[in-house]
Amino acid sequence: MQLKHLLVALVVLLALVGTAAAADSVEIRSSLMTTNATGTIGIQIGSTPLVVGTDTPTLNYQTWAGFFYDMNDDVSTEQIYIWQNGTGNLDIVYYTAPAFMNYAFDFGSIGTPATPLGFAIIGFFAESYVALGAQNITTNSAGAVVGNVSASRIAPLVINSDDSYLLRVGQTLELGAGYTLVPQQIDVNGSRVLLDFYYNGTRIDSSVINSAGTNTQWVYTTRVLGVNNTQVLRVNVDEVFQGTESSLVEINGLWLADYMNATNITSDNDVGEFSVRASNASLTYTAENISVSAGENIELGNGIFLRTGDNFGTAGIMQGVFYIYKEFTEEGTYEIRSQVIALPTAAVTVPQFTFANFAAFYFDINNNILPTESLLVSNTGGNNFTITYNTSVMATNYTFEAWNTVGQTANNYNMLPLFGEVFVPFNNVTSAGLIQNQNLTRIAPLVTDNDDSHLLRTGSTLELGAGYTLVVDQINVDGNQALLRFFNNGREVSSSVVSDSNRGTGNWILTQNIMGVNNTQVLRVHVDQVFQGTQDSLVEITGVWLMDFANATQLNRSDSFGILELTSISNTQLQFVAENETINRDEELLLANNMSLKTSDAAGTSADPIMFYAFVNATIGEGTPQPPQPPQPPLPPEPPEPPAPPEPPGNNGSNVTPPTPTPPSWFAQNWMYIVIALILIIAIAGAAYYFLVYKKQQA
Repeated sequence: MQLKHLLVALVVLLALVGTAAAADSVEIRSSLMTTNATGTIGIQIGSTPLVVGTDTPTLNYQTWAGFFYDMNDDVSTEQIYIWQNGTGNLDIVYYTAPAFMNYAFDFGSIGTPATPLGFAIIGFFAESYVALGAQNITTNSAGAVVGNVSASRIAPLVINSDDSYLLRVGQTLELGAGYTLVPQQIDVNGSRVLLDFYYNGTRIDSSVINSAGTNTQWVYTTRVLGVNNTQVLRVNVDEVFQGTESSLVEINGLWLADYMNATNITSDNDVGEFSVRASNASLTYTAENISVSAGENIELGNGIFLRTGDNFGTAGIMQGVFYIYKEFTEEGTYEIRSQVIALPTAAVTVPQFTFANFAAFYFDINNNILPTESLLVSNTGGNNFTITYNTSVMATNYTFEAWNTVGQTANNYNMLPLFGEVFVPFNNVTSAGLIQNQNLTRIAPLVTDNDDSHLLRTGSTLELGAGYTLVVDQINVDGNQALLRFFNNGREVSSSVVSDSNRGTGNWILTQNIMGVNNTQVLRVHVDQVFQGTQDSLVEITGVWLMDFANATQLNRSDSFGILELTSISNTQLQFVAENETINRDEELLLANNMSLKTSDAAGTSADPIMFYAFVNATIGEGTPQPPQPPQPPLPPEPPEPPAPPEPPGNNGSNVTPPTPTPPSWFAQNWMYIVIALILIIAIAGAAYYFLVYKKQQA
C-alpha cells in the first residue's frame, strides 16, 4: 500500500475510532426521575417523605454514575433522597458518611483477631475524599469504620497504590497534587534510605527507613485543621540494593491525602440551595421546596444541578421527567460509567445497558423520542462472551423551531447516536430543506444544532466548532440582505446572499456532493433580520445546524472498530458484534471508539461474582496526568564514590527538588545545518546576481 493510501485509511479510522475529545466541561447525569404518576419511564417520586438512612434512597451509585464508587472493595457512601412535599415542590436531601476502604498495599493489621488496616473514604459531591483521622483505622464485622475519623474533616485522596517504583539517589517520585518523594541518601550495607517528603518544592519532613527491619513503613502524621496526629502519608520500602550502576530503593506501597487542601465542613457552611448538618459521623445537605417547571436548570450546590426538559409540563414521554447531574469543569479525565452488574454466567437476550442506566449513551431531555443505543453482554460458555451493540437513527427536531415545518409538511432531520457520540446520516434535502431520504452507510459528526442569537457586523467571524466558521462579508440594510461566507479550517467552502426573514425565508441551506452522495445537507443558517445599529450595520443569526462533512465516514459491513465488527446495516439500524471474547476479572476491555468494559477483581464464584460496568472517558484540557511510573533502565551511572550512610532527619534539608540536567538548546544541536543552509543561500544569491544583473551589464 502506498503511503498516501495508508494515511487516508488512518484518517478514516480515527474519525470514528478515536480517543476522547477535549471539552470545556463534562456532565454526568443520573437516571431519569418523574413526578408524573402515570409516567412510563423514570424513577417515580412519591409524596411520602423518605427517611434518610433508613428508606431506600432515590439515587445511589447504581442510579447515578456521578457518585464515587470503588468496584473492587464495593464501597460507596453517597445517597440522594427526593420526594414531593405538600405544595407539589421537591425536597432533596444529599447524605454521605465515611466508609472503610482497604489500602491498595497491605500495610498490615492490628488487634486480636487481626483486622486489616485501612482508611476512611467518603464520597463528597461525586468526588472521592479521605475522612481524616488517626493512623490505625480498621473495620468491624458490619463493615463500619473503627477508629478516630471525622466526616466533617476531609481532604482529596491523591494516591492509593501498590505499584513498585525504583528510585536512585536524588530522583523525584511525583505523587500528584504537588507532592513528591526524593531519596536523599541510600545505605546499601545498612538496608536504609533517607526519604524526603516535599510539597510544591518545599521539604515537609524526612525519615530514615530500614527495609530489612521490623518496620519498613513511614507513616507521616501532622496537625491538620487544628487536630494533631492526623495521618496524611504512608510509604512502604520493599528493598534497598546495589544495581549494576546505581544504589536503588524500591517503594511498593503509597497512600496520600491532600491535607494541604483539607476542608472543614461545619453546620453553617450552607451551599446554594442546600443547608448543611455536619457531624463526625455524617454530612447531610437539605434543599427544601424546590419549584420545578419546564426548561429548568437549577444549581442545587457544589456543582450539583437539576434539569427538566421543555416538555416537562406537557403530555408525552417526557412529562414530569427530570434528572440530577454533576458538571465538572476542572482539567482532568472523568469516567462516565453505567450501572454495575454481575458478569453473566449464562446466555442473556435483554440488553443490560441503555440510556436509562448508562450515562454515556446519548439522551436529550427535550426530545420526545427515546434514544436507541443498547449494549448486551452474553455468556457463551466459561469466560467467553458475545458482546452486541445496537443503535438506530432518530427523527430529531431542529433546535431552531421554524425549520421543523416546510409549508404544511412536518420536517426534521435524522441523527444517529454511536458509541455515546452524535452522528448524522447523509440526509438528502430539497431546495426548501425538506428531507427526502437518508444514507446510513455514510455518516458525519454533528457539530452544532442551536437557536442561539448572534449579532454580527461586517467582517465578523462566527465560530461554529470543529474548524468551521461563518464570516459576514457584506451587509445591505436597504435590501435586508447579508453576504455570508462559509469556511472550513480557513478554506472557503461556499458563500451566499441571504435575505432576512422580513424579505424571504431567511434560510441558507447548503448542500454538497459528499462521498458521491448528491444534495447532502451540510449546513443551515437562519438570518432573522438585517438592520442599521447606532454605529454599524448588523445581521442577526438565530439558527445554525452543521455536520462535520470534512470528517465524514463510510461504513461497510465487516468493518472493525475496536473489538466490535459491524455485522448488520439496515435503512435505520446498525449492529456491531464481538464473538467469543474472553473477559477476565480485574481488566479493562476496549470495545470501540472510547467505550470500554471494566471488571472487578472478585474470585468469580457465586458468593463473590465478577462485577462489571461499561464506561467512557471524557477529557477536559490535557486530562489527568498518568500515575507515576517506575523509571526504565538503563539508569545513568552515579559518581564512583560509595554511598554514605544516611544521617538522622533534621531541619537542614534542601527546600527545593533536586534540579534535572538541562538539555542542549535547539541551536546547539542544529548549528551545523544552519551554517550549511546559509552557505547554500549565499551561493544561490550570488549565482542569481551573476546571471540576472552582472552578465546583462557586461553585455
